[in-house]
Amino acid sequence: MNKILIVGEQPLICNLLSRELTQEEYQVIALTDTTLLWKQILGFQPELVLLDLDLHTCDCWQLLCEIKDKQPELAVLVYAHTGLASIIKLKQAIEVAAPTKRLSAASNS
Repeated sequence: MNKILIVGEQPLICNLLSRELTQEEYQVIALTDTTLLWKQILGFQPELVLLDLDLHTCDCWQLLCEIKDKQPELAVLVYAHTGLASIIKLKQAIEVAAPTKRLSAASNS
């Protein structure tokens, strides 16, 4: 798993997550405008979507249901940002959700 789409309305948080994940060698797009979600999903074709629980312009759960209805194979992690500790835990969750990245990195060694 190399492509991650971050969906959140707080640019600072999205940029921080994007930077952290890019350092881990993921391809990342951070999206702060949820109206562009399907354009990014269809164009970027992420293997994982990180969805902010605290969206203000739309309902996170409704968006999650829409994603899973239209793209059931697409992995989605819902996150809640509560500080630096939550970013560390989110990175750990991504590592668990993204075993193919570790496997492909090990096979390239």
